[in-house]
Amino acid sequence: MKDPNKQQEQEFESYLDSVEVRNFFERARRELFPKINDSAVFLSLYSGDIDPSFCMQLGAAILLRKPILVVAVKGAEVPPKLVAIADKVLHIEMDAPDAHEKLRAAVAELIGDKPR
Repeated sequence: MKDPNKQQEQEFESYLDSVEVRNFFERARRELFPKINDSAVFLSLYSGDIDPSFCMQLGAAILLRKPILVVAVKGAEVPPKLVAIADKVLHIEMDAPDAHEKLRAAVAELIGDKPR
């Protein structure tokens, strides 16, 4: 009888070795990580979905010691561990009249700019 855990592990390893995944990781190393490294703040919209790209970008921002601003869209419940990791969590309605100003103020706070 086959061990289902061993079979899942082999399938996952095969997936990680696929051309698509290797290309995705290479593009991240070449394009994405340098952009995060050059940024003053890591800002990401959080919708409540578990998105592999968000997870990888968040991990890079942590390893690169970037200030992290999580902008939670209306209705998204931010997990406690993400709240603990983030330097600031902003709950805003993106179409609210003051959304842009709240976002600008949060970024300014994280990079140390004085309000205008």
